[in-house]
Amino acid sequence: MKNRAYKEDLIKKISEKNPMYDKKVISKFYNIMFDMIKNELLEGNDVNISNFGTFNIREKKEKKIHSIDGSIKNIPEHKTISFTISRDFKNKLN
Repeated sequence: MKNRAYKEDLIKKISEKNPMYDKKVISKFYNIMFDMIKNELLEGNDVNISNFGTFNIREKKEKKIHSIDGSIKNIPEHKTISFTISRDFKNKLN
């Protein structure tokens, strides 16, 4: 089973690599950074993080699906967040 990194884990790792900064400062910066990413996406802007990837909003068209009970359900048009990995990051994975 794969491990999962939570906010607290990431803040701890950043703190260990940057002992000159207090965990509260790192936590505040972390929150500000992710709030900014969310706000940019909500405004319809793509968010490109160099050597990591790009987040953007995609619109999904309405579609019909067959549910497990045999009925046909309608999934309405909706928006979703998409992530495209950067070429550099992808090359490091493979």
